[in-house]
Amino acid sequence: MTQSLDLRTREPALQALLAHHAPEGTTIELIDSVQQWAHERGLVENNPFRQAAAFPGRGCIVMCSVVTEDSARSSSSVLRIGPIAHEALAQDLWKDGRFLLLHEIAHLRGMLTEREADEWALARLNEHLVDEGEAPIDV
Repeated sequence: MTQSLDLRTREPALQALLAHHAPEGTTIELIDSVQQWAHERGLVENNPFRQAAAFPGRGCIVMCSVVTEDSARSSSSVLRIGPIAHEALAQDLWKDGRFLLLHEIAHLRGMLTEREADEWALARLNEHLVDEGEAPIDV
């Protein structure tokens, strides 16, 4: 059976990450489908599997409200942060959800490449893990 995590149950922690790292005034919406959300607002989103996206012109980040093992494992970040870090995220859906949010915050902060956003997001996630008494993710 595939595990899942409803991020709505962790929304206060996501809001805290947003307040700490995102440009002032940035909001987060937890939704069912990034593609559907974008299309309903006249925005282009061609990837039906996208789990999160930043919309700088709107000052918001949208994320699928449920993270699953399958969605965590399907991330292409394995190509940018390495297989060890990618596997650690895929095995802990809460870490993966926070990583996704931080990755999108990185884009709002001006990091345009996916590698840059992934590296920044992983570094920030590791800082938070250490602050919470957890071991950081190996790179």
